[in-house]
Amino acid sequence: MRRREFFVKNGYWVEPDPLFSGTELKMYQQSMMEIMNHRYKSGREPMSGRNWPNQTDSNGLIQINNAWWAGGAIRELALNSRLGKIASELLQANGTCMWHDQLLYKPPRSVDDPTKGNVGWHQDWNYWKVCDKPDMITAWVALDDVRVENGAMMFVPGSHRWKQAIKASDRTLDMEYTLSQVKVPKGEKLDIVHCELKAGCVSFHHAITLHGSGPNLSQKPRISLAIHMVADHVRYTTANKASHSNLEVCPREESELFRGKQHPVIWQKAPHGY
Repeated sequence: MRRREFFVKNGYWVEPDPLFSGTELKMYQQSMMEIMNHRYKSGREPMSGRNWPNQTDSNGLIQINNAWWAGGAIRELALNSRLGKIASELLQANGTCMWHDQLLYKPPRSVDDPTKGNVGWHQDWNYWKVCDKPDMITAWVALDDVRVENGAMMFVPGSHRWKQAIKASDRTLDMEYTLSQVKVPKGEKLDIVHCELKAGCVSFHHAITLHGSGPNLSQKPRISLAIHMVADHVRYTTANKASHSNLEVCPREESELFRGKQHPVIWQKAPHGY
């Protein structure tokens, strides 16, 4: 089944072969560790995220928002045109722009609490409603091998057609609770697919697709970069009475396209004069 056909049916897609070499992965891993250690090639610190910039919980997931601000190899990866081109194909858009990225470090299991590091079931769209359309997609890059044991991402195939299947919750790390809150439409099934990836492989999922990940039960950290992209025709709206941290650094006018320094074009089929 072709990329687009599979994506339309299931709401996600996994590239079958690694898109990045071992040499590239070493550069990305080194860049990631520099950022986690507060060393920034650009001189600009990323935006605050879960357990960041102060790692108050050494056993918890570390999430660094807008890691691409720090420059270096992570910036190159976040703005990789190959990923933008695939994302544009899956969304059937003329191009894609940066929404924001998230550098993710899932530490090894804790003796005290082996469930730490969960990311409960959720739909990204619940948090992105400053956009007028859910034509948004995530490229999730595995920077090392990802297996069920170390917290592989999980998808519910077809859930991108369910609209709001779950509400935003304060209990975002609780897998059992968030799963219990999912409303499965009549005639649909809640099947769960584990997305195991070799280092350098990439998965893509729609902004409405239900997904989450369990704890890292291995002895090594699980590291990745999630690159959230917006189709180039999506505009800012206040109609949903929503907010997002990006607006703190880049205020918007109603119906304005997402462009500029905060939302650079990652890939575009043809120039549109802006």
